[in-house]
Parts: sequence; structure tokens; C-alpha cells
Amino acid sequence: MLEKVNLLQAANSAGLFEYLNIGQLNGHTISVLQAEERTLDFHVHEQSDELFYVVEGRFDIELDDGLVSLGPGDLLIIPKGTRHRPVVTSRVKCLLMELEGTLDAGNTGGAVQMDDAEESGAFFSGIAAMAGQLQALIEQAVVPLRAEVSAVIRQRSTDSVQIERLFDSLLDYAAHNDEALALFKRLGRYYYPIDPETTEEYVMIYKELYESDDDNEEEELAQ
Repeated sequence: MLEKVNLLQAANSAGLFEYLNIGQLNGHTISVLQAEERTLDFHVHEQSDELFYVVEGRFDIELDDGLVSLGPGDLLIIPKGTRHRPVVTSRVKCLLMELEGTLDAGNTGGAVQMDDAEESGAFFSGIAAMAGQLQALIEQAVVPLRAEVSAVIRQRSTDSVQIERLFDSLLDYAAHNDEALALFKRLGRYYYPIDPETTEEYVMIYKELYESDDDNEEEELAQ
């Protein structure tokens, strides 16, 4: 089934100075781009006309005989062989179309052309980086919990408010951090003889939240 493309959404998904390829038409590449505060060198496309359509924002195209100012909804076709350069002073989102292979480092001001596969790669690389940052934050959060669990067990505390608060905190991280899960189990083994009902409730909460396949979790805590 054919899929439509929303130009503004596509442009918003493109990084700054990244030409995002959104389609092909009779040998022409259709791209969207975000740019700001950049003036390219004058250049010529010898083999291809070039189409600009402004989705959002404003910019100018400088030609040998003057400037053409473009705003939302404006379209300009530059004939092949025409010397020109974009002049961008504020954020603009636009669509471009030219023969495949026309764009290169020499006429894009260093902007990057991305196809769908490259876009996906960049997206997942970004997700991986965010996941790494999140894991680091979780590890930092677990450090004081480690000390508090050790203190509870060392002091043989029966403070139900403190212990249940620790259970709650460890539940937040147990599925994403091995040490948090180990501390959750350690606290459970300690607290089970004191309050088996509450300990079992927390085990069930863990299973419901994280769909654990470990049917022996509760028995492990009771040992």
C-alpha cells in the first residue's frame, strides 16, 4: 500500500544540515532539510535542475542577478547551469529535488545526505547512547540503596516504613540493573522471616511489573 509523507513531520525528523531522502521520482531524489545561519558558496549543477520548496521558515537564493526570497509555500526551480547559492539566516525547513547523485560535499556546504537506512542507523545509535546514559544514572542511584540495605541488615532493623521504602526504590531499578535485583533479593531474604506476607507481596509486584519467568523467585527469597 502506498504511504503518504507529511513534509513538516519529515523535515522535523531530519537533523540540522542533514538531507533526508524521502523518495525518488523518475531518477530524481526528493529530500527534506533543516538548516540555519549558513551561506553556501556559489555553485552550479551542470546536469540537473534543482527545485526548492519551503515547508517552514524563510531563506534566500542568491543568483548572479539578485536575490529571490522564499517563504512558506514558495517554490523555486533553478535551471541547470545556473550559478546560485542559498543564504540562510534563521531556521528553515524545505524540500529539494534534483537528479540522483547531484548533491555532494562541494555543493551542500558540508551537509550530510542520508537515505532511509542511514537515518535508521542514526536513530538507533541515538537510542543506544540514551540507553547508556540511563544505565549510568541507574548505577548512581543504586549506590546509596546498597549502603542502606547493608545498614538495615547489619542493625537487624524491623522498621517497616524504611524497609518498604527500600523495596519500592529497588523495584524501580531491579529489571534494569543486576545489582538492584540482587539487593532486592537480599532484602527480601532478610525481611521474609520478619514479615513473610509483605515480602511475598513485593515478589508478586516484581513479577507483575517485569513479567519474570522465574517461578522460584519467592522461594529464593524465603531461603
